[in-house]
Amino acid sequence: MSFENNQTEALRYLLENSLQPQRLDSHPWTKSLIVLQATADTPELLKKSPGQRLVIALVKLFTEMMPSTPPRHGKRLDTRWGEFGILAAQYFVPILFGKPAPAALREAWGKIDQSILLFVYGKPGELLSEAEKEPYKLAGNELDVAPNSTLSDWHRKGLEQLMEMILKRENYLSGSLSKPPVIFRGGVKTVDLMKKSKPGLPVILGLLFLFLGILLLGLLLFCGFKARGIYKQVILVRQDMVQFDPQLPLPVPSSNG
Repeated sequence: MSFENNQTEALRYLLENSLQPQRLDSHPWTKSLIVLQATADTPELLKKSPGQRLVIALVKLFTEMMPSTPPRHGKRLDTRWGEFGILAAQYFVPILFGKPAPAALREAWGKIDQSILLFVYGKPGELLSEAEKEPYKLAGNELDVAPNSTLSDWHRKGLEQLMEMILKRENYLSGSLSKPPVIFRGGVKTVDLMKKSKPGLPVILGLLFLFLGILLLGLLLFCGFKARGIYKQVILVRQDMVQFDPQLPLPVPSSNG
């Protein structure tokens, strides 16, 4: 599983436990810069638990994920609003408006339009006119529930989009506040990645050349010692031969000898 998927799964865990924020009080993200900024913007959050502050920070970012124009109506459903609507129905409407959380994505499908209206107007559909509701119909214009694959894709891509927003905001705040990010891409420091990664080809080649160099040096030294020994043997033999023929010249030792 990639690091990005790990982060998305971490976000999913937080949202699935958002209605019981006490479970999140010890989560590392409670110390993130997005939570720090949310608390600075709303000092009343200091009275909340760490888990509650984290959930509220996620809600603030999610509201920025809402598309700026009404859903496109055509043969295919507008995926921008599908991704926003499925997350709104599944997680954020229960957080903000106290509605029951859907038990499954197919149940969330039936609540997408009402959830969109709550975020657009801040009040339920029964308090709105048809003229106000009509532009924001998404699931209501469909005769059947969308396929499970479509709902699953909306859910996954919605989480990925929200995670990307979180990472960008955390990174931006890190630069503007001169503080290290708590939430960062991959969730693992570079030094840890280096420890866990397997040696690359350049490293392997470098080690191979080092081994060959040491082997060659050892071979040269061995050959040098052998040559020196052979040379000494030759000198002894020549000295013995001189005893038989005094006119035979002795070899002149080289500068290396």
